[in-house]
Amino acid sequence: MLPVSQRFSEANSEDGIASLVPRLQALHPQIILLEATGGYEIPVAYALSEAGLPVVIANPKSVRHFAKALGRLAKTDKLDAQILALYAQSIQPQVRPLKEREQLELTNLMSRRRQLQGMIVMEKNRRRTCTPKVRLNIDRHLAYLSQLLEDLDQEIQDFIRRTPWWHENAEILQGFTGVGPKVSASLIADMPELGFLPRNKASALAA
Repeated sequence: MLPVSQRFSEANSEDGIASLVPRLQALHPQIILLEATGGYEIPVAYALSEAGLPVVIANPKSVRHFAKALGRLAKTDKLDAQILALYAQSIQPQVRPLKEREQLELTNLMSRRRQLQGMIVMEKNRRRTCTPKVRLNIDRHLAYLSQLLEDLDQEIQDFIRRTPWWHENAEILQGFTGVGPKVSASLIADMPELGFLPRNKASALAA
């Protein structure tokens, strides 16, 4: 922690986060910077935000460029913490509200949908060049993945249906030619500003 360079660590677990929150509250920080690490930062970020602490999730590429500019390319937990602290102090990124938990959940569901679609495409590509016995194995896997995708689509639609604002937006979006449940779900997940922005700004956001 800057400027006093006080160091401590907590496990990224429920108990560790529960211990971390009051410890940071006592320090009255101006900003708490977390580096995006594939979702591992999400539980602690939401716990800190809900406790009223000024948390920011930084793009790891920006942090790496900053470290490179400082000539600090070594990788240890201690050095990483120093770089993040210096980044927060020097760049002073703006603290913005985190996504609502429901919005985050929908975003994650849509991300998982894209992953399943990618796996299906890869298996279909493998199927074109494999032997008959392997093809049988791939067919079984494709059937399994297709069922997972179908179940996930149903889960996404049920989730949207249970949220009145999303359900209303989905019905409006599906009134346009070529927009079905899957496209409307993707728009709601990736563009939560829909319905809140003027038409010209929403168009610019989608461009």
